[in-house]
Amino acid sequence: MLAYTLRLPSFHFLFFTQMLAKSFWGALLLLSPAITLAQTVPRLYVGASAVLTRFYPFEHYARTRVGPAATVGVQLSPRWAIETGAQLTWASDAYYNTYSTTPGVLDFASSSSRVTSLIAPLWARFTVTPTAFPWHMDMLGGISWLHSVSSGSSTYSHDGLLYPSSYSDTANSFCVGLGPQFRYSLGQHFDVKLNVPFNLRVNHQDVVEEFTRRLFFNPQLGVQYNL
Repeated sequence: MLAYTLRLPSFHFLFFTQMLAKSFWGALLLLSPAITLAQTVPRLYVGASAVLTRFYPFEHYARTRVGPAATVGVQLSPRWAIETGAQLTWASDAYYNTYSTTPGVLDFASSSSRVTSLIAPLWARFTVTPTAFPWHMDMLGGISWLHSVSSGSSTYSHDGLLYPSSYSDTANSFCVGLGPQFRYSLGQHFDVKLNVPFNLRVNHQDVVEEFTRRLFFNPQLGVQYNL
């Protein structure tokens, strides 16, 4: 039996979460005049959604991955908000085949792979439509950190001898993103929302196979609870 374990580097993750927290509160300070001008008490909101990540958004052979996402944000004024969160997606593949190169000897080849991606965005949100209506259209813009781990193992046999191998690659990218958000208010506390952001990786890393393109697409469909 072949087994492997994916490990996210704790140092990089801890460092980024600290930087993200500082950026979040720094952005709050920068946008604080919006609170004063609107004379609105800031409101915290949380959200949960399903995210679809597509790393070749305009090509028919693009691989699509689905996973969960969580959001926490602050509504600074009727039109301005700032939010952050985490999105986790993954995909696995397996392959097995038998063949014979020597009469009377049956050999095999097998492989398995897994790609796990964590996206941590920091978005500013501006509401374009009138805030009195239940339907809202927002514009999202900001930065995000994309961390991916690709690992796998393979084994093949030849004349009864086994030849195993394994690999593990890690990629970290900082991205800028922009896209619309559509929300429908079900009352004072609940919203249903659809995010359609496009992201562009600033630093180009190709060590993970899917990252041969800079642009990726990660729409989200979920709910938001306003505290």
